[in-house]
Amino acid sequence: MPHHNYPFDPSYGYSLDALLAVGVPQAPADFDSYWAQRYARTLEVATQPSLSTEHTLVQGWKQFDLQYRSTDDLHLGGWCLLPESGQVKRVFIVLHGYGGIEEPFYDLPFKDAALLFPCARGISRSSYPPISNNPLWHVLHDIQDRDKYVHGGCVEDVWCAVSAALQLFPQCAG
Repeated sequence: MPHHNYPFDPSYGYSLDALLAVGVPQAPADFDSYWAQRYARTLEVATQPSLSTEHTLVQGWKQFDLQYRSTDDLHLGGWCLLPESGQVKRVFIVLHGYGGIEEPFYDLPFKDAALLFPCARGISRSSYPPISNNPLWHVLHDIQDRDKYVHGGCVEDVWCAVSAALQLFPQCAG
């Protein structure tokens, strides 16, 4: 067992072999069609992306505020980093984890790219009560209903971020 500094046993008593032997549950019969329908729903959203007119210079990046629409008519926020000089040839959508994000990461090695840092619904710049911004509660929001569960909406937010990015930077399509 590798050493760690966590205040709990992250292996939950499993050896690596025992963990690998657990296997995966069978997917619901409609798994593919369910997600395909959710994806199709995002393609119907007019994301209306916008970047702030003002920007700040941070570590070689022009930092803009980002806004766009997602499913359920949610208006989401985040940041967009553009190279201080040069042309945008590609776009990356950079996602945060359960803890959210308070500012973008500046040390990514993509000086020819636009970096979009969307905040998922309920988190940071995309605060949306009654969805909790506390990670312990956010992850549980409407978990009892797969059609309302917050993480399904968060997946849609990412897909809408891609659509927004392609509207902002059409030269990067493909």
